Amino acid sequence: MEKIKGKKGIVVLLLIFYICIFLIGKSTMLSPDEYNYSHITWTDQRILGVKDIIKSQALLYEKWTGRIPVHTLIQTILYIGTWIYYIINPIIFITFVILMGKIVSNKTNYFKISLTLFLILFFVKSSAQKFIWLSGSINYLWTSTIMLGVMYYFYNIIMKDKKITNKEIPMFFAISFFAGWSQENVAFVLGTFIIMICLINIKKFLKYEKRDKIIIIASIILFGIGAMALIFAPGNFIRANTMQRDIKSSLLNIINNVKEMKEIIIIYIISALSILMIKSDKKEKKTMIKTQLILVSTVIIAVLPMLFITEFPTRAALAYETVILVGILANTSFIIRNLNLKKTIVILEIICTIGICYKLAKNVSVSENYVRPYKEKMIMEIYQEQKAGKKDAVLSEFKDKDKIVALGPTALLRPDDFPEKSKDSLTNRYMARYYGFDNITTVEE
Repeated sequence: MEKIKGKKGIVVLLLIFYICIFLIGKSTMLSPDEYNYSHITWTDQRILGVKDIIKSQALLYEKWTGRIPVHTLIQTILYIGTWIYYIINPIIFITFVILMGKIVSNKTNYFKISLTLFLILFFVKSSAQKFIWLSGSINYLWTSTIMLGVMYYFYNIIMKDKKITNKEIPMFFAISFFAGWSQENVAFVLGTFIIMICLINIKKFLKYEKRDKIIIIASIILFGIGAMALIFAPGNFIRANTMQRDIKSSLLNIINNVKEMKEIIIIYIISALSILMIKSDKKEKKTMIKTQLILVSTVIIAVLPMLFITEFPTRAALAYETVILVGILANTSFIIRNLNLKKTIVILEIICTIGICYKLAKNVSVSENYVRPYKEKMIMEIYQEQKAGKKDAVLSEFKDKDKIVALGPTALLRPDDFPEKSKDSLTNRYMARYYGFDNITTVEE
């Protein structure tokens, strides 16, 4: 009965979460990137079919980025209609939440799900860019979810001696390849994780049966092929040459991201130290210490390439945050198992649930009361300007940005994508091209 109640609780919590993320996503504005990606790269021609998407991706690969699977998805969704993204993104988000708790400990329970959501909603900064913004979410949330899938297989095969079935092999190979060919930070983090977990368990690996060795090696090769296609794209080198290389600036970017992650880093350190002080089965404790070594070294080593890369925005740190959160959840599960904290768990579940509902309610409230009405009004005004045959469109200004800003750094809404008074702003210029105007400006209502 307790298991059934637990499952019902998880379903209800995740259903509430799905609805809230759907409503917030549906109300948000398109960003300059979405207006831009709706066209063939570096042209004013709207994407009208599969051929245009292929042409656009070829141009991106040659002159800008290697993230072809990611940007193909973005342009395909924009071509089909953003409605499909609003439906799929909360599902990916929920998958991300569940997978984080399954890497080390396979059991999924209400406490683990509620704790994960609580940590994300209260401590992960720039949440709107990582989890809600269409281009940002596909670039960071979706790719980090694939990364977790590969981590799950590697941890369970190597650390827990899981026998991968013939049915699982195609999925394992596919996600290994696409995780490599997804996003640079994901490739750095996952590549380091794979190397560390194999090196630390090299004696065990050498004793594996031939079939298991071939599966692991094939997965690593496929990941490597994907990563090379991503990192060594001609466009990456052209893009890098347009930016000033400065290790000092890169170091400051890393330090800034560490500051943004300081809360979850502190929580992780406390949970890791707690493991050392708790009496438990020696074999289990040894496995947990080995896990800490793998996770910590993954984050530290994987961040080193960013010393030589000029760009490292906060949203790109999600892959690193994900590994830290995996560690927190693993450590918490270990602590609970060994201290038998049943009453404490119930209290923590209540606190987490109240916090989650409060945080989501605040975001949904601002979304439904201010952002969605403005978005609908703006679209109506654009339609009226188009119908009147105007080339210089004048729209009402969004006057409630302060409501979004007040939600804080973990807000699920962005204050940056609304049209501005100046026709020369990035948003206004891309919007104008997208809707067929020469210029777009805003005035007070």
